[in-house]
Amino acid sequence: MKVLSEMGGIYIDTDAFPIRSITPLRVHEFTLAYDNIIDDTKPKRLNNGVILSAPNAEFLNVWSATYYNFDPQSFDHHSSIVPFKLAMEYPDLIHVEMSRISPISYAFHTSVLATALTCGIYNPNDSSILHPVWSISKRVYTFENVVPDKYMYQQLIRKYILHLTMSQVRGVCMMRKQLSSIPDLYLMPSFLGSIFRKAVFDVDTFDYSKLVNGSNEDKFETWLPARNLFGTYPR
Repeated sequence: MKVLSEMGGIYIDTDAFPIRSITPLRVHEFTLAYDNIIDDTKPKRLNNGVILSAPNAEFLNVWSATYYNFDPQSFDHHSSIVPFKLAMEYPDLIHVEMSRISPISYAFHTSVLATALTCGIYNPNDSSILHPVWSISKRVYTFENVVPDKYMYQQLIRKYILHLTMSQVRGVCMMRKQLSSIPDLYLMPSFLGSIFRKAVFDVDTFDYSKLVNGSNEDKFETWLPARNLFGTYPR
């Protein structure tokens, strides 16, 4: 926060990934994203995993001043709840980004989308994502009768930045710890894997057609190592 106040710039968590240019957001003096915590009994908050700030932004100065009574036992109070309250009090000093910066939202629990994003099978030919469903009767994940999810893909590509380890998805995809080597990139048949491979190699050479046209067993055998890579756990 001190560096942003002195120099201005963009802070991004190590588990937040730009999907496309965030230049349109740089017209604002200060930007944070709304954190769509699903539990309505919890306080509303802003997500501090992505911060855009002009030098000496007034909102940042006001926010920083509240740290005089910082409680280290509840760090997220000052980092998330306090800025939301300040945004309500000083709406002219901040742009609250509601949709183009994660947290990712999909009309149900965020962990479903997070797991599909990191581990689901991406099909670039029809712009869709295949992700298994949990069979209650068999107590296993299965690709049986699963159809390509084009809506999920459309929701993902509308984002500027994806941020994965929010409070809703801890234990689902802890990418800070798990993704550690170039070979790991080829354990990811997913949309996020494609983004990473293009960033590292300038081109995505993953053979999606083998998976998309393969058996349900082929899909599962590719999906499971990716799921394990990110610290995701079976039920």
